[in-house]
Amino acid sequence: MAVSNVSIVSKDTKNTIPVSPNVKLITLAGFVVGVVTAFVWGLIKELTDRTVKDLSFLTEELGLTNLGVISYIGNIRDLKEVTLQDGQHKQTQQSRTKRCI
Repeated sequence: MAVSNVSIVSKDTKNTIPVSPNVKLITLAGFVVGVVTAFVWGLIKELTDRTVKDLSFLTEELGLTNLGVISYIGNIRDLKEVTLQDGQHKQTQQSRTKRCI
């Protein structure tokens, strides 16, 4: 190849718009995938939930007898602490009843 054989087909131009990465498209695609994933996860979680949410489901649909309802108790930090508080509560109740009599 000699220098005389080289010919210029077109002049070079600077591309002002970047070809890659397309930030808007990637952001939109990530948002859509996130929303769809969250919706599918919530739908699957709701459809596979087997907890009892209403007392009428047990009595009417399953035909079971209601023996009672247990309320939410909460977290107990230490059993000894609870028994001490309960004992103190009983003592104050007894002293109050003795004063009233």
